[in-house]
Amino acid sequence: MSSWADLGLCDALVTSLKALGWDSPKDIQSRAIPVVVQSRKDVIGAAKTGSGKTGAFTLPMINDLLSMPTSKRARFHSLIISPTRDLAKQIHEEVKKFVAHLPTEDDRAINSMMVTGGTFDTRMRTQLMGTKPIHILVATPGRLRDILEGGFAGYFGGLRYFVLDEADRLLKMDFQETMGVITGHLNKGRKFAVKTTKEDQTQPDPTRRISMMFSATMDAANRGGMMRTLRKAIIDQNWNESVDVDARSMPEMLSQYMAPVLGRPHLKDLAMIHFINDVKSNQKNASKQIIFANTKVQVDRLARLINTFFGVEPPALKEAPSTPAAPRAAGLHGDLRQECRNSVIRHFQAGTATVLVCTDVAGRGFDAPGVTQVINYDLPPDHDAYVHRAGRTARNGAEGRAVTLITKDDLQRFLQIEAKIGVEMGKLNCPETPDGEWAGRFKEACAAGDEVSRDARDAMERLRKQGGRRVKRL
Repeated sequence: MSSWADLGLCDALVTSLKALGWDSPKDIQSRAIPVVVQSRKDVIGAAKTGSGKTGAFTLPMINDLLSMPTSKRARFHSLIISPTRDLAKQIHEEVKKFVAHLPTEDDRAINSMMVTGGTFDTRMRTQLMGTKPIHILVATPGRLRDILEGGFAGYFGGLRYFVLDEADRLLKMDFQETMGVITGHLNKGRKFAVKTTKEDQTQPDPTRRISMMFSATMDAANRGGMMRTLRKAIIDQNWNESVDVDARSMPEMLSQYMAPVLGRPHLKDLAMIHFINDVKSNQKNASKQIIFANTKVQVDRLARLINTFFGVEPPALKEAPSTPAAPRAAGLHGDLRQECRNSVIRHFQAGTATVLVCTDVAGRGFDAPGVTQVINYDLPPDHDAYVHRAGRTARNGAEGRAVTLITKDDLQRFLQIEAKIGVEMGKLNCPETPDGEWAGRFKEACAAGDEVSRDARDAMERLRKQGGRRVKRL
């Protein structure tokens, strides 16, 4: 097994990693870091969720900063682009963790900043324009485009690291135009060292910009798209090699099941409660579970239903951490204010809420220790979404279970997902009626959930009546 020093990392960074308890690199780190640090080549990396991808792309940039004189550091040295605010926040926290044990003198400190939708304000603008360099910038595409179009593009001329995390998502149609604008701005006026001889082209160029793209889901089609984007981002025909670091697979300790749900309304709700309670009953400590739904209204409805059934209140915005005696749900989706999203994530990570009900906003990169079960209440839209959802559990060698509820309308798409992941899922049976003490509680919970749906429909109807305004589908 490689050591951190074997990968080419400097002594200060190796010491910092050991202080964090990172005694040795993970597979994706062992394979990607030397390619960047020692050979200065670009990387397209595919690795399973929870495999250490963030370290694979952040450690080389931190090492580069530590290895150069402070006078040579660019104002913006490294740029990391993430598709969601929550993933950007998680990456930024990792960066701050890595540099926490490094030299802190004013002239040696490594500064980082996060800019995302809902967080950019006058203070951040002042920080971008100030005298203090931002060595590592973590951003979402829309906010980064605003910054570049707002007169900051010239500040990125010395950029040495360009990273797309969850690159397959960033290269899809809804981000395509924005990503084109971003790479266009970043390349304006950029100068590259010209390699004129064959011997020159065989040597690592210490001045060129490194581009890296990582994801847990990468097939031949989007791999080709990444190669084209990689070359566009580089614009250096004399050095456009890339190294494919492929360590993909589903987590080893993940058990995958499907549960057919056929019959009357609310049977899926009963199945969900059954599986939540099943894990709760078999765990000595409070376990965390994630429920995925496909719409925001469904998230709110299921969170209300779960809390009503188990007789608990949702966690308050600034509630102190505690361990609930029964499963306690909190909902997470894109319509929540950033303060509320941060609060939900904080409560779930601390265990104040033990059930996170969410859309795919938490499907990529979201990491919370101790998640023992993922339930797909709604079937994921495609294979990639399934892999990211299931990857929220069984992380870092722990055991986990993924259960997908299947209706007759889901069957064809489910079989396509199952064929793509190459695993025949086990079958779990669901109760058909709530028995005993569950009957009254379940009826009350369903009524509470239906009230959420009814309120959402009424709100949409009121908006339609206000001048025929177009309303986004819930």
